[in-house]
Amino acid sequence: GKPLSVKMGPPPEMMEAAFGHNAQNELVGAEHAATLRMMHRLQMRHQAADVALFEDAIAALGYIEAPLILLTAALADGVTARLGPAARYFDEITGFESGRKSELLAQRAGQLSAYVTDTADDIEICRSLTIPVVACTWGTYDNINMLKTACPDAIADNPSELISALDKILTETGGMQ
Repeated sequence: GKPLSVKMGPPPEMMEAAFGHNAQNELVGAEHAATLRMMHRLQMRHQAADVALFEDAIAALGYIEAPLILLTAALADGVTARLGPAARYFDEITGFESGRKSELLAQRAGQLSAYVTDTADDIEICRSLTIPVVACTWGTYDNINMLKTACPDAIADNPSELISALDKILTETGGMQ
């Protein structure tokens, strides 16, 4: 059977109840909460130039023989701008303006041969949607122990391991094109 996913910290339902959209809506009203969320994303877009790129990981994308879709919780245009010429590696870059990442993953579940992430939440979403998932441990959003606890299909500690993990998953699932 599938390994159980054990998450550190409060259950997702509790986090959503305390900090999620509904809690924000109740606290300041739906209109103000939506405005605050958008202001946060606009600030993230503004500061995108300060985000360090992992040049070696981006260079590895050229070796992956499958369509690449980048799904982000940020605004897509900020990510696209920050990627600069490297944005060409992606067939699609979609962000928050199109929905929450969990919704974006659910909409594309049948299209995705694998998903690469640095968050335990993404791993858990992918596992619930039966999308094979690789966790990257460098420059991670969540720490390595949190990633391991979420039970990804593979863990990559560097771009070479990422390519190997994706090759294995794509070969096993027939996702190579």
